[in-house]
Amino acid sequence: PPHPFPLPSLGDRPAAAAAYAAAEAKTAGAGQKLDARLALARLDMARGDWRGVRGELAAAGAIAAKGGDWERRNRLKVYGALARLATRDLEGAAAALVEAVPTFTATELCPYATLVLYAATTGAACLPRPALKESVVDSPEVRAVAAGDPALASFLDDLHGCDYAPFMAALATMADRVAADRLLAPHARHWARCVRSVAYSQFLEPYRAVTLDAMAAAFGVSPAFIDAELAD
Repeated sequence: PPHPFPLPSLGDRPAAAAAYAAAEAKTAGAGQKLDARLALARLDMARGDWRGVRGELAAAGAIAAKGGDWERRNRLKVYGALARLATRDLEGAAAALVEAVPTFTATELCPYATLVLYAATTGAACLPRPALKESVVDSPEVRAVAAGDPALASFLDDLHGCDYAPFMAALATMADRVAADRLLAPHARHWARCVRSVAYSQFLEPYRAVTLDAMAAAFGVSPAFIDAELAD
């Protein structure tokens, strides 16, 4: 897929840092200072330097605490969410992403549909069921994207609606997308395990006992598959 954080033509991080520092020193406006820090954060994202990203976002947060407009503050939230996503803080990313969906303007980072994908996938893995319904399943912005994405719609609706066989089919499609995404790919196996655990726990919660055959039938898989999954 296209690189989500296109590299500058030279990619000279030290020279870029020096140039932005000089520019920051010559401006008194918090907005321009934030822009400089976010530009450096994007450069570090392109390089995969997430420690550097965290440093730039911490500096940007200190600037935002003293000033900066609403639009730039919202962009900063998206930068922070993607940094958490890239470093496997799925729970922190989910909380930030669902908050960012209605006010997203950071199109320099990713398309809006990709942000919704991130919010849906992390939300399904981490959010409590009532919060998932309120913030993701019933979100007008998410519903608008899901209307043109049957796999995403099935993934969310069937998980929340406890219709597990079609959910498992949709999960396979979503897992392929996660594995193809630059930020999510390193965490694809962990993410899929978290989501399946949510579904299995949700299914088992009402029962004192249930047979493997009954659970396998509900999920549309073989008893041997469920046995291996639960043992794992």
